Amino acid sequence: MQADEYIKNQNFNFLTKRLHKWRFLLAKKFIESEIDVLDSSEKSICIVDFGCGTASFFDYLVNEDVNKGRFKYLGVEVSDEFIEHANTRYASDTRFSMVKNLTFDDVKAKRDDLHHIFISLETFEHLQYCFRIETIKNLGEYYNLPFLITVPNELGWGLLVKNIGSLLMGYSARFKEYGWRNTYYAFNSRLDQMSAHTTYHKGFDWRALQYEIRQFCKFKLYKRRFLGIALISIAFMRSSKLKKSEDK
Repeated sequence: MQADEYIKNQNFNFLTKRLHKWRFLLAKKFIESEIDVLDSSEKSICIVDFGCGTASFFDYLVNEDVNKGRFKYLGVEVSDEFIEHANTRYASDTRFSMVKNLTFDDVKAKRDDLHHIFISLETFEHLQYCFRIETIKNLGEYYNLPFLITVPNELGWGLLVKNIGSLLMGYSARFKEYGWRNTYYAFNSRLDQMSAHTTYHKGFDWRALQYEIRQFCKFKLYKRRFLGIALISIAFMRSSKLKKSEDK
């Protein structure tokens, strides 16, 4: 996908803009809660934006004046075109940096000077299984980082509302991926009738990710709800407070 097409999809209509704004706001609140745990003079903040796309979250952090602008930003993105697009816009800001691969050893080496906060918004559903497990291990038992991870709900009423709603709004890419048959199976949580999940949305099960994270660290689960139904995103949060209680 080209950068211009990606940005267009992110801002397809009022609803998609609201969804992304909610995720950014959730991430901002999480970052602020992490900053509150630290003494202001203790460490500098480095926000690791894993799967950052064109780094629009950096723009949001700057505009919101998070931590009064005192933070470093490390975007992680595999697309060369997205990296080039983001660097064109933000590279002149000394707080901004971007890499294609995250090396957790480098994060560990800088731990004495930087408090790293790992943010990943709607990315883990796109990771290959083995890489996803490796990343979770690094966040948990290996490097013990605070994190916020959001993924889409691709099951039940949430999936049904999103697929049919997207079709009615003319956002056809989502429904083309599923079709009616797979929409029916996912609505009824019959993933056994669907092809195995790869790196797209179809067949993704947030409950599997919940189980995987649970193997390596404590976390909190947050469901975005409407009328009592988790429709949109599932968020996994592990704060420094949880880390400290885990260490006791």
